[in-house]
Amino acid sequence: MCHTLSLRAAITLRPNDTVGAIEARVTPAFANGAWTAYGTVTEHNHSSRVQAGENAGGFLKHDFVVRQYVPVGRYEGAQSLKFYAIAAQADHPRQINLIVADVQTGALLQALGLQCT
Repeated sequence: MCHTLSLRAAITLRPNDTVGAIEARVTPAFANGAWTAYGTVTEHNHSSRVQAGENAGGFLKHDFVVRQYVPVGRYEGAQSLKFYAIAAQADHPRQINLIVADVQTGALLQALGLQCT
């Protein structure tokens, strides 16, 4: 389980017993006002072979590749959230992330990542 505090929001993020389910608790610092959240899954150890251009034939390695983007919803006040992540791949360590932003301004309130193996 991961937990972080900020001046703008507190997030607790943890896997659920249901396969792929992620639970979060978001508590914004402000009492009123709408906020929105989205979850992502980022993976490491991806690679690609360059087909054309000056790097043709080269081999590139990629980390923090966004493999899933899930809008979780629009809320007010403290809320419990649940979303589902894609299945893990043994050869690609991943991270589950939750990003919380102010609906009106789009300003980031908090972000938290849960490292998975």
